[in-house]
Amino acid sequence: MNATIRDNILINNPDVDDERLASVIDKCSLRKFLDESSEGLNTMIADNGWQLSEGIRRRIALGRALATDGALVAIDEPTESLDAEGCRAVYQALAGMAEQGRTIIVMSHDSDIVKGLHIQLDLNSKPVPKITRVGQKALPKPDPKLPPPDPKIEKADKA
Repeated sequence: MNATIRDNILINNPDVDDERLASVIDKCSLRKFLDESSEGLNTMIADNGWQLSEGIRRRIALGRALATDGALVAIDEPTESLDAEGCRAVYQALAGMAEQGRTIIVMSHDSDIVKGLHIQLDLNSKPVPKITRVGQKALPKPDPKLPPPDPKIEKADKA
């Protein structure tokens, strides 16, 4: 979006107050970049952000997800092009969103990011994707009003 960094982070939730915005900036590891920018949050993004590094664009996208109060978060390769600090910010942010009860869908080749998952869908398994239930203890108890779980979903081996 061709607007300021502030506008990009707050596009889905413009009512976020300054205190929460500061928290979001810290959680997505944008603080150092903003402190080093002459305009800070008012830095304009032009050409859909192509003047920014991939890592900064991903941090802004993570900030947008953190500033949004939605129940569903879908993220594609969130740690790609990030340094170790950026990856830690993603892991911590995803853990925080999970603690808030959000449903998180992550597409990733990062083996560390899937450590906290509950269900893994392996699209590399052919001809039918493999679905594995992981961390069974962390899953909520089934709702008796809902149909029973699909028996095709395998329990992960605890090797």
